[in-house]
Amino acid sequence: MNDYPWNDDAERSLVGAALLDGGVLDNVAIRADHFGSIVWRACWEAMQEVHAEGKPLDPLVVTDRLQKRGAPDTILCRLSEAYANTVTSTNADHYADLIRERWLGREIASLAEELKQPGRT
Repeated sequence: MNDYPWNDDAERSLVGAALLDGGVLDNVAIRADHFGSIVWRACWEAMQEVHAEGKPLDPLVVTDRLQKRGAPDTILCRLSEAYANTVTSTNADHYADLIRERWLGREIASLAEELKQPGRT
């Protein structure tokens, strides 16, 4: 595992896979806080909201939701990039595993830092 706190490729690919197939949101056990990138976390949150409301999970609808939330243009561009560069949702489970692995690493590192604080045993 490298020192990069998240796997941007996996996060982008999972967002893209969910845009291609909304069922991905139902089939992977990923929460927004599992994402290390604030860009992909914001996209995933918006996608979960749209999906929970029964609206179509496509780039236009998700972009509209992100705009209503005041997301900067960089997030909107990255969402379009994810959709344009993902050709299948087949590997969504694998991407989710990679994301969870990095999230767990961040959680362990955070706990280790907390335990290093003076007065902790």
